Amino acid sequence: MEPTFGHIVLATDFSEESLAAFGAVRELVDRNAARLTVLHVVPALDKHPVGTPFVSPVDLPTDAEQIDEARADLRELRHRFPGVRVSFDACAGNDTAEAICRYTEEQGADLIVVTTHGRRGLRRLVLGSVAEEVLRSTPVPVLVVPAS
Repeated sequence: MEPTFGHIVLATDFSEESLAAFGAVRELVDRNAARLTVLHVVPALDKHPVGTPFVSPVDLPTDAEQIDEARADLRELRHRFPGVRVSFDACAGNDTAEAICRYTEEQGADLIVVTTHGRRGLRRLVLGSVAEEVLRSTPVPVLVVPAS
């Protein structure tokens, strides 16, 4: 029996690799008449002062401002999803994988789609893998699309 998906979350970091994953998920969206949400996680900025008292304070955007900006950037991608019932959303989080999993759970999504960037060796060890962490952290099925 083939699984059915009503709501699919496609996580993007705005890279071409992450947006190319839509090609892999398009058939699932069409076959299931699924709703697609393209999600971007903005890094939560550390708002605690650092440095010396001689440095002028810096005005950092709030999480809400960053989320609004990301949502606007996402809406500009609408042309990449022709004929699909798609919504765009953003959330903030210090841990991208955790934020993706939390969002998916809160929205009741049935499938998470993430792209690997193909990092290997020391770069992967140092940078970690969002895709791998999502796989480990959620009970929701995850489709991992390799970078081309």
